[in-house]
Formats: sequence, C-alpha cells, structure tokens
Amino acid sequence: MGNSGLICFENAYEITPATTGSYVDVDVSPFVPAGASGVLLEFSNYDQSAARKFSARKKGSTDDHYELLYNGIGGHNYFFCGLDSNRKLQVKIETSNCKIWLIGYTDSKCAFFDNAYDFSNAQSAAWIDKNASTIVPADAVGVFGYFIPTTTIHAQAILRTKGSTEDTAGKNLVRGIIGVYTGINESKLFQYYTDTITCKLFIIGYSKAPIVWFTNPVKKGPLTLESTWQEISCGSNVPSGANAVFVELVNFNGGAQQPHVTVRKKGSTDNRGIVDSRIRYTGHAYAVVGISADGKFEAFFERDIDMAQDISLVEFWLHGYAMWDGIHTVALQHVNAPSVIYLGSTNRFQITVKDEDGNAIDADSFTITMKNPYKTSTDLSSTIVKASAGVYNLDYTFSASNASGKWTLTVNTVKTGKTRINKLEITVERV
Repeated sequence: MGNSGLICFENAYEITPATTGSYVDVDVSPFVPAGASGVLLEFSNYDQSAARKFSARKKGSTDDHYELLYNGIGGHNYFFCGLDSNRKLQVKIETSNCKIWLIGYTDSKCAFFDNAYDFSNAQSAAWIDKNASTIVPADAVGVFGYFIPTTTIHAQAILRTKGSTEDTAGKNLVRGIIGVYTGINESKLFQYYTDTITCKLFIIGYSKAPIVWFTNPVKKGPLTLESTWQEISCGSNVPSGANAVFVELVNFNGGAQQPHVTVRKKGSTDNRGIVDSRIRYTGHAYAVVGISADGKFEAFFERDIDMAQDISLVEFWLHGYAMWDGIHTVALQHVNAPSVIYLGSTNRFQITVKDEDGNAIDADSFTITMKNPYKTSTDLSSTIVKASAGVYNLDYTFSASNASGKWTLTVNTVKTGKTRINKLEITVERV
C-alpha cells in the first residue's frame, strides 16, 4: 500500500494499563504492523472531581514528563509517542479514571527520538523562531511535541510554521501537558509564542512527505447542531487520496466555558469521548482524525454543566494532511520483445507496480490505449491478467485489421488516487 505517514483507526482501542503511579510497558503489536514508528494517543480524564496526571514515552526513554491534564475536569488531549522495535511504549497514569486510547499509528515517514529536545523560549510575548535543523533530517517537513506549563497558572502557547501569518497569540490557553505539532519551512524553522517562559516546549519527533502541512490553517466550522455528530468536509484543500488530517480543536468561549468537543472519522461508531472531552476556555487541542474517501470527518459539540457555551465560538482548523504515496514506480516492458512485431502475432507486455520502498503492490485500476496515426483501440483493460503481487500481463494481438507502422502503448496505472503513466513505442509490420 505504500506509506502515508499516519494511519488512523476507524474506532479507537483502549490501552489503559491496570497499574497506576508508575511507568509500565504497553505492547501495541496486536494493533499496529511491524515497522510502525509511533502511535497517536488520546488521554481522557474520566474523573469528574479533579485533574489527573498522565505521561507517555518511547520504550527506552528516560524522560519523565508526568503532568496534569488540565483541559478541564473530564477533559481530553492528543499526543504522539514513539515505539521501540518491539512496538512498545511506556505510559503512566495517576488513577484508573485516566483512560488512554490508541487512535492510530505512524509509519516510516515519521520518526521519534528516544528523549525529547527542549525548545523552550527565553523570551515571552513574542513569536520566536525555532530552528530544528540540528535534530531533523533535510527532508523533514514537520515536528511533533508537547507544551508543559511549569507552574499552576495558565499559559498562552501556540506553534506555527515559519512564514505563517496566522496570529492567535493571547487566545490559546494551556494548563498542564498538551500535545502539539506544526509544519516547518525549508530551513527547518517554525515559530513558538508563549506569554510566559515557564511554559516549556519539547520536541519528540518529526514527519516527512507525503505528510503535507499548510502554511496557514484552513478554518472549518462552526457546527450548527449540538449534542450530535455532524460531518465536516475538508473540501478542495485536502486532495483525493488523503487518509487523515491534522485538526486543531479551538474553543474561543471565555469565562471558564469548557464545552465537550471531539472528532472521529466519518462512518465511525466511536462515542468514547462525548462525555469526557472538555476543551479549556479560550483553549485548544491538537487532534488528528481519519477521513473518508470523500474527504470528510465528524465533529461533536455539547454544552457543559452550566450550558453557557456558544457553539459558534468553536472551530476546527486544518493544519495539514497525510496521504498514501501509493504507487512510486511502474515499469512497462515488452516481454521477449523482438525488434519488429508482425500483424497477426500475439504479444505480451508486463506491468510491474512498486511502492517507494521497492515492494510490489497491487494497483486499483488501469486504463490502456494503443494508438497509431490511422487507428485507435482503447478497450484493452479486459486483456490484463494479474500474474503475481504487483505484476500484470497484458496480451494483445495485432490482427490483420490493425495498421502497420508506429504504435504507442499507454498504460495509466491508478493506486489510492495517484496515477503513473507509462508509454512504450512499438513498430508493427505486415508479414
């Protein structure tokens, strides 16, 4: 199938450990394939009386960022975490009401460090350039991390791609740990704003293409219906073939108004978070959600206890998307090709389809044409027979009704919305 960077499950899996108060191994190999580099997690505090502590780290890490999840009591947030070669991570929760959900996983297009890098600001109340070039490769296009305010006060904290003009500084509260992500420019720069230097930023990994990041977020919403799942279309900003989007849940309600806001893939039956998905007032959560073939996901809004929240003040900002790279190379050759083909002879052409790692993959469809200046035949798809994984045989007979001369065989190979076109010139003569 190739790679997309990020794969989201239709419904999440709960991976909450039985042990509380210490780091424990969590083996996600029953859910993610070999080669998975990391996971996307949702932390949910089901305790209705107090904020609780959570932490997740790559197996083998010595980081200990065990912090309160302060997106409201009964709140939630999203985090990326690396896996070791055995597909294990480590998590730590304060009580059994701290739930951890496995939302999806990353493939070889994302990588995670054993220990996080501190990218905190030494200056507050300004957009500060942060240079990731010393920790990411030349082909990196984005970074993953988390904020940790180191005092119990609220902090304004937000990231943006270098070159972005989006400025919500002063409108993005965090208190406690919150997962974050952003694109980076060709110089590997991004920008970080916080109103206090006590709010720390740690970078834990990076992404490569085919993940794509927008310079400025694409704003969707607000929703029009409360207490029900409602579709959101990504529109023309996200191309066909994309399988997931990075969507920031933004709550502009002030005055301690903390509605329940969450997202899921269109077609999912997952209702896990609708009563434990508060977003902090003037706060945000950096989510990732799978999208359907028609480019849609579903969002949910519900008022909290005092019922004062305004649905029109909650928005969904698209920061980028993951897309199957699908086919990478398609080889087209004439098997045992003579220098000249004669009318009346049957000839075999072989099509080989591979992903960017060189693995054979099956195509979704082919469109084939055989043309010369005097005659055109287009109905050839029925002559294709799959020989083995990623290998297809096309047998074509140049009958007496065909014209001699130069023919061009064109094969249009389609895989997960991506296309490769191959052409082969053939000389045909009469016997």
